[in-house]
Amino acid sequence: MNALLEFSSLPQIGFAHHFYAENHSSIYGKKEKSFEVVYVKSGRITGELYGQCFVAEQGSIFILFRHLPIRILSSGAHCTVQLSMEYTFDLLEEGCPVPEEFPGIVVPFVIPPCSDNEVIKKDLYAIVSQMGISRKTNQMGASLCAMGVLEKINRLGRSNLSGAQQSGSILSYRVKKYIASHMDREVSLAELAAEMDKTPNYLNAVFKETNGITLHQYMSREKVRIIAELMENKGLPFKTACENVAVTDVSYGYRLFKKHTGLTPGEYLSGGRYQREGFGKSALTEVWENGIIRSSK
Repeated sequence: MNALLEFSSLPQIGFAHHFYAENHSSIYGKKEKSFEVVYVKSGRITGELYGQCFVAEQGSIFILFRHLPIRILSSGAHCTVQLSMEYTFDLLEEGCPVPEEFPGIVVPFVIPPCSDNEVIKKDLYAIVSQMGISRKTNQMGASLCAMGVLEKINRLGRSNLSGAQQSGSILSYRVKKYIASHMDREVSLAELAAEMDKTPNYLNAVFKETNGITLHQYMSREKVRIIAELMENKGLPFKTACENVAVTDVSYGYRLFKKHTGLTPGEYLSGGRYQREGFGKSALTEVWENGIIRSSK
C-alpha cells in the first residue's frame, strides 16, 4: 500500500527522539496534519491498516500517519521524527502508477531494509540532535533536513511504483518473509525461486551476496532460532520444538543446534540463552502470529 502526500508548507518538528518500546500496542485516532518517520534500529513493528497487515523489520523505514486507524505492536529501539505540515493525503492502490508531472511525495508505509535507509537514518539522527539542543534555534535547520528526508522517501517510493528492478536487499527481504511464514514445513530452493520469479542459481547468488550466507545456511539458522525460542518461551521439549520447524530427525536437529549455537539444547537452556552475542532473537519469527505451534503431548 502506498500514499500520495502533496505538501504545501515547510515541516515543523513535533518531536524527534530515540525510544524503546516493548509490547506497545496502540490505535491512532484522527490527528490531522501530522505524520511520523520511524527508523527501526532493532526489533520490529507489526501493524494493521484497513485489514491489511504489515511488518517493519530491523533496518526498515516506517511511515505512520497519525490520522489513519493504524494499530501497531512494536518492540526494540527506534528513531522517530514527527512532522507537522499542511498537506493533502490520498491512499493509492499497490502498484498504481503516478505520473511524473503529478506534484507530491509517494510514501510507502514500510520501506524494507536497503542502503538508502541508512542514509535516511543518519538524517533522522541529525534532526534528533538538532532538536535536542534548542527547538527554536534549530527548527529551521531541522525542517530543511526533514525536507531532504521526504525527498529521499519520494525517490524510493517512485522507484518502487514504477516497477524498477528490485535491489538485492529488497529481494532478500521478500525471501526472508516467505521463509518465516512457511517455517512449519520444508521450503526448497526451487520453490523460493518460483515464488520470486527468479532462477534458483540467481536467487541463491543474490541472497549470498546480500547476507553473506547461502539460503540453505540461512534456513538452517532460522530453524535453530525458532527451536531455541520454543524451548525458552513455551517450555516445549527439544523434540517437539524441532517438529514445529519440520525437523523430524531429532539427531539431525541436535547436530544442527550444536553447529549454530555451540551448545547442546541442555547447555543452552541452563545458561546459554538466545540473548547472548551472536545469536539474537530472530526478528522474522512469525510462527506465533500464524498459529504454527504444536503442543507437547
